[in-house]
Formats: sequence, C-alpha cells, structure tokens
Amino acid sequence: MYMTHTNGGSLSHPLFFDFPADDGSFSDAAISQTFMLGDAVKVSPVLSNLNQGDTYTSYFPPGRWVNINDPS
Repeated sequence: MYMTHTNGGSLSHPLFFDFPADDGSFSDAAISQTFMLGDAVKVSPVLSNLNQGDTYTSYFPPGRWVNINDPS
C-alpha cells in the first residue's frame, strides 16, 4: 500500500500485470476469478456456494506460492 501511495498505480490488478509472459494468466478463468494485491498476494475468491466434496480450481503461474493458511 505504501508503494502504491508513493508511486501511484493500482493496489489490486489482474494476474497478467505481474505475469505478462505467462499465457495462462490471460485465460478467462484467470482473468475473471483471480487478482493480485500488490505484487505478492494472489487472491482467488470462491464466489459460489460449494457443497461438501466440491472442489475449486485456481490458476497459479509457475513459481513458489505459499498457502496463507499453511505457510510451511
């Protein structure tokens, strides 16, 4: 937030802003279901009710990603 405040720009933006060379970042699912907060936090909100046993799929570009609920 500080960098955005100081330098201008947007705090939240589409995934392809940070991964322009990754074709998967331009897919309909990645564009409509994922966004970045700054350059370090990827958000993939579940926008519908899921029943027990249902799964949710989100696109992750190659790299090291850490689950915020299980950082190990």
